[in-house]
This record gives sequence, C-alpha cells and structure tokens, in this order.
Amino acid sequence: MKQETLAISGLVGFSWIDAFMEWPVIIRLPMTFGLSLVVVVVPFFSGANLEMTMTSLFLIVISGSLLAILVILARGAEEDLADREQCSQLRLSRSQSLKESGFAVLWGFSVVSVYSFIFEGSLLDWLFVFVPGTYLETDGAVMMAAWVSIVMTFLMGVIGFHLVRFMFRQSDVFVEAVAAEPKDLLHAERYETYTIQPMRYFLILVIFASLSILTYLVFSRVAPDDEEIVATLLLGNMVFMCLLAVLVVRPVVAVRDKIQQEKQLELKLIQQALAGERAVLKNSQIAHIADEFSAPDLMAYEERINKIWEWPVQGFVQRIVLYVLLPPLAWVLAALVERMLDAFL
Repeated sequence: MKQETLAISGLVGFSWIDAFMEWPVIIRLPMTFGLSLVVVVVPFFSGANLEMTMTSLFLIVISGSLLAILVILARGAEEDLADREQCSQLRLSRSQSLKESGFAVLWGFSVVSVYSFIFEGSLLDWLFVFVPGTYLETDGAVMMAAWVSIVMTFLMGVIGFHLVRFMFRQSDVFVEAVAAEPKDLLHAERYETYTIQPMRYFLILVIFASLSILTYLVFSRVAPDDEEIVATLLLGNMVFMCLLAVLVVRPVVAVRDKIQQEKQLELKLIQQALAGERAVLKNSQIAHIADEFSAPDLMAYEERINKIWEWPVQGFVQRIVLYVLLPPLAWVLAALVERMLDAFL
C-alpha cells in the first residue's frame, strides 16, 4: 500500500513524490543522478562554459537536497506521531494547500530576482532569458544553461518556503502533543519521541555542512570564477538551516520544561510526606500504591526521581557523540580531496 506523506499532500507540484518513493532505491538513485546530469551536460556539450555548467549542477544539488530534507522530516514526523491524535494536524486542508502553494510560487520568483540582483546587477534581467534573442545576444547553449539556473533557483525558493512552513507547523504540533502527554515520570523515556526528529535534523545539518566544505573546495579549484557565487549560496543556505534548528529544538525545550515541573512537584510531595504529611501522596504519581511505601521506600523513590534527566536525550548520547565527530572527519576528507585535486590539476 502506497504511503501518503501528510505534510506535502495537496501541495501543487508535489503529488509525484509519494509514487516516486515507492520505486526501489536501485532505480530511484540512478534515475535522479542521470536526469540531473543530462540537464547540465546537454548545454555543456552544446557550447556552454564550465562555470555555467557547474553553477547549474550546484543549484540542482541544493534544490534536490532541500526536497530530500523536506520529505525525510515530513515522513519522520508522521512516524513519531503515528499513535497520537495530533498527527492528522500535519496535513493541510485543500484551501490551505492552495494558499501555501501560491505564496511559495511568489517566494520562488522573489528568490530568482534576488539571485539576479546579486550576480547580474538587476532584479528583472532573468525575465529576458526566456525571450529568444534578448539575453545578451548569446547562443542557444548559454541560453539553455541560463534557463536551468533560473528554473532551479526558482524551485530552490519554492521548496525552501514549503520546508519553512512545514517546520513551523511541525513545531506547533509537537509542542501540543507534549502538552497532551500524561504525567508519568517513571516512564519519562517516552518523551524521547520528541527528540528523534531533532536528531534527524542535526544529522542532516552536519552532513550538509560537511558537504558544503567539499563543494566549496571543488568549485574553488575546478571553476574559480564561480567561487563567489558558490560561497554566497552556501553561506545563505547554512544560515537558513541553522535558523530552522530553533524550530526542531522548541519541542525538546517544552519537554524539558514539563519534566522539570513534574520533578519539582513530585519531590515537593515526597519531602512533605517524609515530614509526616503522608496525605499529600494522593496527589503524587504513586498515589495508587502510596500506602505500601515506608520512609526508606520514599527516600529511594526520591533518589530515583532526582536521577531523571530533564533533557530527553539520555537514549541518544551515543548518536550525539557521533554527530560531533562527523565534522572533523569531513575536514579530513576535504584535505584528502584537496590533495587529489592538486595532483590532477
């Protein structure tokens, strides 16, 4: 049965993704790489220069990466909330989908205009690329390469807009789900559900940063004329990704606050019970077995409550360490690539 990605269902231009994701990986990956190469290779062999070709390839990679991030996070959020009623809130209504798609298109055109202003000196020069004979009187190959760059810049803006909107929506849904969680400090590990998505995101962020280092290194050697363009786009996307990190951390902070409040309340009740006011235990999380707890039992229970981590990351410590180690490994890889480029160029 085909899986429907709730967060992108109804978005104009995204209906093909769920069907495509059902294809075997052994078919998806070669087809994706093949089509991307065809799009940039045809203009190159028709006469477009290396710099324009590499810029087109770079924009395709960025747009494809943003789309992959959106799909990974959207499906991950649904998996995390699968048994919670808030999961359905990840889906947009038809009117909401159309409205969001309209704003995404406008944002895509805005991104193209800003791109044109930064690198061409005019907000609207890109419009003339699609009018034959009006783009600097260049040949067809250059026109094709320019079309690819503009279309991919537009798609980068559209996908980026949808990614931001999804992450705002996801953040609100996760915070609401945290608030709806029943109080149960003895099984606080269930809160780690809301940490899985941030772990996914930060792994993506680390990989993106690591690949950015390699990308800049390759472009600075292979296409030095495009070094400024690549550096600007990479920096902009890195700032964009880091700002989005606030949205995935927000539910984790909400969990921390909830666990902290529950701990403080539970510890206060235990201390009052140890002081002789055992009646207060009817408001504690051991109310159903409070009569069976002696003073030593209460002290042991107090120690257990004190040991509960307020941040729901205890089960992910090993992963966090791995993510911290990835950037240095990428820098080592970048150094190796640099040596290889020095040897061949």
